[in-house]
Amino acid sequence: MLELFIASICAIALLYAPGFILFKALRCSNLLALVAAPLASCAAYGLLPILYYGAGIECNLLTIVVGPTVVFAAAFAISCLAGRERITHTLGLPSSMGEWRNPGDSRDSAFDWAVLSLYLVCGIIVCSIVFIGQLGAPDAFFSRYDNQTHLNVAQSFLDSGKWSSLHAGRYLASLPNQTPYGPAGGFYPATWHAVVALICIVSGTKVTIASNALMAICAAIVFPSGMFALIRTLFPNQRGVVLAGAFVTVGFSTYPWFFPIKGPTLPQMLAFGMMVSFMAVLIDFLEQGKLRQKLPSFVIFSMVSFISLAIAHTNALFTAFVFLAAYGGHYIWKAIAQSALPEDRKPVLRIVAITIYCLLIIVFWAFCITTPLLKGVVGYDHYENYTILRTMAGLVTMRFGISAIQFTMILLSTVGAIVCIRRKMWWLLIPAAYMTIAYFFTRTSYQPWLTIFAGLWYSLPYRAAECLCIFLMPVASLGLARICEFCTSWATGLGDRMPKISSHPQLVAAVVVVLLIAITVPPVSINIAGRTFHTSFSSVAQTMGTVIYGNDGNRVYGREEVDFVDKAKALMDDPNALVINSPNDGSLFSYGVNSINAYFRGSAVKHQSDEAIILRTRLSDYSFDPKVKRVVEYTDAKYVLQLDHGVAYEDLIKLPQFYEKHKDAWRGVDAIDERTPGFTLLLSEGDMRFYRIDR
Repeated sequence: MLELFIASICAIALLYAPGFILFKALRCSNLLALVAAPLASCAAYGLLPILYYGAGIECNLLTIVVGPTVVFAAAFAISCLAGRERITHTLGLPSSMGEWRNPGDSRDSAFDWAVLSLYLVCGIIVCSIVFIGQLGAPDAFFSRYDNQTHLNVAQSFLDSGKWSSLHAGRYLASLPNQTPYGPAGGFYPATWHAVVALICIVSGTKVTIASNALMAICAAIVFPSGMFALIRTLFPNQRGVVLAGAFVTVGFSTYPWFFPIKGPTLPQMLAFGMMVSFMAVLIDFLEQGKLRQKLPSFVIFSMVSFISLAIAHTNALFTAFVFLAAYGGHYIWKAIAQSALPEDRKPVLRIVAITIYCLLIIVFWAFCITTPLLKGVVGYDHYENYTILRTMAGLVTMRFGISAIQFTMILLSTVGAIVCIRRKMWWLLIPAAYMTIAYFFTRTSYQPWLTIFAGLWYSLPYRAAECLCIFLMPVASLGLARICEFCTSWATGLGDRMPKISSHPQLVAAVVVVLLIAITVPPVSINIAGRTFHTSFSSVAQTMGTVIYGNDGNRVYGREEVDFVDKAKALMDDPNALVINSPNDGSLFSYGVNSINAYFRGSAVKHQSDEAIILRTRLSDYSFDPKVKRVVEYTDAKYVLQLDHGVAYEDLIKLPQFYEKHKDAWRGVDAIDERTPGFTLLLSEGDMRFYRIDR
């Protein structure tokens, strides 16, 4: 695991170093600059490749990392040398939400750093248990449909030096005659792939290890630190709530662990990790009530964050909008209440202002779900027909697909919601309520409500469930803090009856927290009275360790296939020679995993060139069909790879998207065997074959 550790350290440096310097140049506090740093770093990694693509500049460590870092450092030096009055922006400065330190104290307290460290420790521990501990090897990967894009695009970035999100594709480094599809075009959120490529360059590792390192850092560091900032901003005068958040943030088995399992949707994992720190800083700017004095910093931060999230994954912007829209209503309501207007005019003005505000939100939402720019997202074809009862049962138990019942988070969220209602913090429940409705319609598929509420999340239930869990984290943190307060008060009230307990009431609260963690995080199942009880993380960790990242379970592109392709590559006269393959046997991953120049790096047959169609349907006729010969010569294909030779469809280990009707589309490659004239068998193991095309 040393390679994974080194790659993880490189990921931390790449995500945090450049951004920290930029935000220090904006005169942010050390704490804020550190927590929000990935936003600025990823803005550079996402935007610069787009600019470089048009200018013909190659993306590498110098142009993507060193160059921006030097510019940020120069800005920081200028900022330090400037003789202006120091402008500070520190999380938790006196605000209308309450004070945590003396007015005007702009320093990060030791308590701030200690609590942030606690969030990171909790994140690292849970990540080690659920993800790293389940890896069969540092380069383990999920041979699932979406990874045909993630792994291949990252490798394509490395080989080509072209990292633009507007031109991302699997064939950026390929010659025009060796590309089965048209030229790359259109937007694809590619910041994830750019960071993976940078990790590979800095650490000297391969794409699969770099991808695992970035997943670990997003789950263990980026998201927990961002959630610390958010909870710290929402409850600046309540240390107990912020402390409780360290345990709650990592207590939901749905988030972030559905990202590596469903899809996997790795770009969204990075974007959501950065999203919470964006929301925290934006709210904190407004809560300080000094927006005019800090307008330049606010504008720059907002622009940088918008660019970063839009390129990392646009979904994060819509998710942040749901949360910030609810906060905006709260802010308007509070601002009018605190204004100098006559008291008799405030109720009417509140109603008018909130009505106009809600209408503007509705208009904006209507634009988003109807604009052609988002047609691919909103129009994504997904349908489920869960009953209302089954859907409600999933919501009440927080059993969203593969996760077990999340008993602890149900309790904490319920208590937190009650506390929010009693304290009249209604706005904090609105985002979670919205995502609850969105999840309901993703399961029941009632139109047009499905499109209205969940269309911008591809109408997928697991995406809505992830957003719901994120929005519940501050609420559940409030719930855990209230339970600890109750336990502390109860212990204190014991008085002389139990002096050992009453003299250490905080110890009782600590025991409660430990018990809640013990029945939540350890991925175990317990048999009691003939019934099996699962912890919240048991099914997620089991899924990680078997069919996805562990050594157990069958995979369409497992360790045997990976090793076979490595052996085949060693037999090639030219390691960059074109290899014709049948992608559905798992070889669609071979470019990203093994760096072999596979011709078909995706399973889609739409928009293929005439040459590609001839190769996949008639390659076996190479020895006597002049047209096939001309195509082989045109593409300069040298080898053929088969990983499921002679295996019947019903016996295949296959992608869920591969149906029997698709098999005939690749008959020209699948029909080749050692007796087929024009092909020489070079390597054979089990049902795997590697041939040379005779010239």
